[in-house]
Amino acid sequence: MTNKSTSLFEQLRKQRALSNGVINAVKPIFQQEFYPDLSLDEIQCGDMSSFNRGTNNELAPDVDIIFLDIPNDESKGFKDWTPIGIRELTGKKEGITSIEELKRYDAKLASFVPHVFEVLDKHFNTSSGSANFEFMRTWEGYPGLVFNISLPHPEYGTISFDFNLDYTSGHYGIEHNRRFLIYFDRVVNELGPEVAVQLIEDIKMVKQKGKDNARDEEGWIDRTRKLFGFLVEGLFCQQFPPYTYAELMDKVLEHDWEPGVELQDRWVGDQINQIIDADFTSFSDLMHNIVRENYSLPKGSWENLQQIAKEHNATL
Repeated sequence: MTNKSTSLFEQLRKQRALSNGVINAVKPIFQQEFYPDLSLDEIQCGDMSSFNRGTNNELAPDVDIIFLDIPNDESKGFKDWTPIGIRELTGKKEGITSIEELKRYDAKLASFVPHVFEVLDKHFNTSSGSANFEFMRTWEGYPGLVFNISLPHPEYGTISFDFNLDYTSGHYGIEHNRRFLIYFDRVVNELGPEVAVQLIEDIKMVKQKGKDNARDEEGWIDRTRKLFGFLVEGLFCQQFPPYTYAELMDKVLEHDWEPGVELQDRWVGDQINQIIDADFTSFSDLMHNIVRENYSLPKGSWENLQQIAKEHNATL
């Protein structure tokens, strides 16, 4: 392997070790709070983040951990956030931004979050009080919530942890992460480390361009134009071997929607069907499935992807 590929694989090893270590550290307190009748091995959870897959563009880690089957029985003190949109509730894009504010709406969650602080401080050997609550968010119809904790770290800078508490028994992101890691290992073993490195770099490039294109005047990501990272990864890895950057851009420019297909103007952001190793016969077959049976590609996101492809084509 070249120095470039060796460096990437060492970085991947470190990143996965970090996220797996955090999951193992917090599992016992999640068990105590939400799963008293389950063993640690029975708790369904995982890291869905691009950080775990090595396709992250951010310099500081952004760890996206999900716990499934979280109770929402209000008769037992658990709040059901499903019908509530946090922006509508608080009037802020940021959502709930302090433990004191959270306590007004969900006392049980507000008392639990500080225990996560303590575990993270101990796990990373940082001084007590280093972990900070940044926000809690949810969306109307979303079966759960997300709370974010930041932690200063001497090597990584600030680590951001999204803890997704999901009331359902399954989530697209966990399976997508598993499939991507298997696919990536296949690329390494069958095509070589240099092809694997190029795949990661190509994914990162499209993700970054998509993020830049989707920013509004205030610097927020417009979700009606957001190009989801898992979608970018899926497009590259829909087939084996993966598309090169140029091949994927050509596919985007060549694609025509068949009559009767209408892309959503609004953001929904839901994905049901897996993309990687899902036996789609063609790029067009995949794209129609994403729009007809899933909701991860609104009109603005498609226009975002087309813009990236057109910019690439203009440089040839």
